[in-house]
Amino acid sequence: MAKELSLRDIAKFDETDKKCELTKYKGSLSPYYNWIHMQEVRENEELQKALLYDTTDLFLHDLKWRIQKEMNFLIIHSGQQGSGKSSNAQYIGVYITDFILDLFEGKWNDRKDDFLQKWKRLPKFDASNVCMTRTEFVERVQTSIPLETVIFDEDQPTLIGIGSKLESETESRFEKCLRSTQINLQFCSPSTEEHVGNYYLEAFDKDMIRKKNRALVYVKDKDGFLNMKSNVKFPYTYIPGYKEKKDEYNIRLKDIQERDNLNIYAKIATWVLDNFDVYVEDDKGNLRQQMKNETIKNVIKNKFGERRFVDGQLKQIIGQMDLLTNMEKYKKSETK
Repeated sequence: MAKELSLRDIAKFDETDKKCELTKYKGSLSPYYNWIHMQEVRENEELQKALLYDTTDLFLHDLKWRIQKEMNFLIIHSGQQGSGKSSNAQYIGVYITDFILDLFEGKWNDRKDDFLQKWKRLPKFDASNVCMTRTEFVERVQTSIPLETVIFDEDQPTLIGIGSKLESETESRFEKCLRSTQINLQFCSPSTEEHVGNYYLEAFDKDMIRKKNRALVYVKDKDGFLNMKSNVKFPYTYIPGYKEKKDEYNIRLKDIQERDNLNIYAKIATWVLDNFDVYVEDDKGNLRQQMKNETIKNVIKNKFGERRFVDGQLKQIIGQMDLLTNMEKYKKSETK
């Protein structure tokens, strides 16, 4: 357990004091954001108190209690990208699945045969339990068996992660009907407003020496506001196959983003061609660009905002205009 410090100890807080629990975890973000964390610890008394109470053992005990009494739980993981949300969620998935399998070999041994007969297998936790898109998440929950843990790693707030309206409604229904599903759900999300849960963990920083993540534990009060109460520390955990799955997802994500960008560029190129005589035909029927590229860029900036597109994107829009024009969709006569 973490050493409890008095307010006098906190007043003497110094970043050179390596033994102080408040400064053991140096963070793993950029130097500036690590400095911000240190400032937050100095200035936020509520945060100081939360960091003094290491409730890791009690938190894991509570999860096991909930499994035995309520049959499931829902955890929301928030925090900046790279802060350890996915690692924390996977550690809990591994930990609680091992606990459940131990129950079937011990305390729940008399229920094991009935469970296998009904579901044909025991709960498992592998890379298929970690979902990158809402579509995958909805499908995985629907094929899960009771007591399994499913993670929606929605770290990328993009179109591929948002999914359809139907899938969003289905996800919301899963959250609201958690008790009836008897499935453990974990959401790795940049924010917590969209989710309801039994536990709210904010990945805060990392101990690079001991290879542990530290997260803040929040509890909702009667008015629905989240309050920091303590901290937990989990070992770095990435299950086999997760990295490969994440890399494949990022490649797909990049392809989708590029296609989405090209669609946007094509719409803007169409607007320019519909409103300006950018190209004309010469006597031989060949197309000639009469509007200078810099003029086209200024037209786009004036219409869509000075900082909406960088120079490289503007060049791609002009390229889309050239492509559309050569498709003979926007040929315009010089005498028109």
